[in-house]
Amino acid sequence: MRLWLWVRWDRGGTGGGDGMTIAVRDNTDKERVRDASDIVRVIGEVISLKAKGREYVCLCPFHDDHRPSMNVVPAKQIFKCFVCGAGGDVFSFVQKYHHMEFREALEYLAERSGIDKAALSRLENGVHDNPTVETLMRYAAALGKRLSWTLQDEPSR
Repeated sequence: MRLWLWVRWDRGGTGGGDGMTIAVRDNTDKERVRDASDIVRVIGEVISLKAKGREYVCLCPFHDDHRPSMNVVPAKQIFKCFVCGAGGDVFSFVQKYHHMEFREALEYLAERSGIDKAALSRLENGVHDNPTVETLMRYAAALGKRLSWTLQDEPSR
């Protein structure tokens, strides 16, 4: 499960006072749809794929292609065109190929995978302006760990 945490400090003026706004987003539904959507099947439904070792190759649909330049990597669930630079995961492919916004691509893949659209309402309403203290403490601890890892990984100057 991935959780996103946004913190905005309000210095008066526009927000109406000194304080902090915290919003939390839970991406469980997004991950569930991603796990249920095999990129090889999704791309293979609209483009002819040819197996090449552990990967697949095909003509890139995002530019005028005459030789297979797009690779699909099932192990990483990604695609990449080495001519035009198009690449990403199953969501970005559906967005680019079908000219959809992210939310539409999410619903398309959920429906295709048999995941109930009503179950995706948490993603749409996933921002909570008043999380509990316990929830905030967990997020703060996770953020602290992440920041300490980032600082430890940074080379000293």
